[in-house]
Amino acid sequence: MGPFNTYVVQSFEGRLLFWSGVILLGTVLGTVIQVLIRKAFSQWHLITMTVVAWGIFTVVQWLLVLVIVNKVYGHLELPPNSLIFLIIAGVGGTIFTTVYLVSPETLLQDGLETGKPAKNTPPAPSQPAPEPPSAATTPAANPFLAQLGPDTGERLIRLAMRDHYIEVYTEVGQKLVHMRFSDAVSLLADQNGAQVHRSHWVNFDDIQEVVKDGDKLNFRMSDGALVPIARSRKPDLKKRGLI
Repeated sequence: MGPFNTYVVQSFEGRLLFWSGVILLGTVLGTVIQVLIRKAFSQWHLITMTVVAWGIFTVVQWLLVLVIVNKVYGHLELPPNSLIFLIIAGVGGTIFTTVYLVSPETLLQDGLETGKPAKNTPPAPSQPAPEPPSAATTPAANPFLAQLGPDTGERLIRLAMRDHYIEVYTEVGQKLVHMRFSDAVSLLADQNGAQVHRSHWVNFDDIQEVVKDGDKLNFRMSDGALVPIARSRKPDLKKRGLI
């Protein structure tokens, strides 16, 4: 209504316009800071990114408010700068906490908690189980798919990193999980596949062909997707005879 005694020298309409502008500035600033932090440090935990973004926002918004308020209302008796800082930190902390609590990463129920592997409980077979193959022909169990539940599928085709999620593609379709890409790749170390790009892992058995696009190479996968091949991965893939 009239912070810092501004109601003494300005009409309600003027105060409404001025402080709405300050709030809008803070909203834009907070949003930009969060987006930049998430893009630059996507490997961090969401809580860490939120706390860092809140701290940067508090300092920057505090300095902007000091400049703006002193410029417009410098002739008034203003509260101590420390009190203004605490007010901005408190309000910002409440907003950033709310954003964290309602973000998709927090609400995602079928995602994985990094470092907390789930127990795999196989579904009861609807038909008599066939005779198990010999140990020599049994493929290595996929510990990554084992954590995602029986509805995920049995054959992993590829992974694609998207912000703080991993898109998992199997023979039954796509599933979105919350997990660090590096952790997923480490769980697939004994599988017949590899990370072929910073944001992509592929199953070698599901590669259909190599597609050339100028100087760039892509794998066409069994699900029809084109997966880019990073320049740094080409020597190893050539040794394997895949390109």
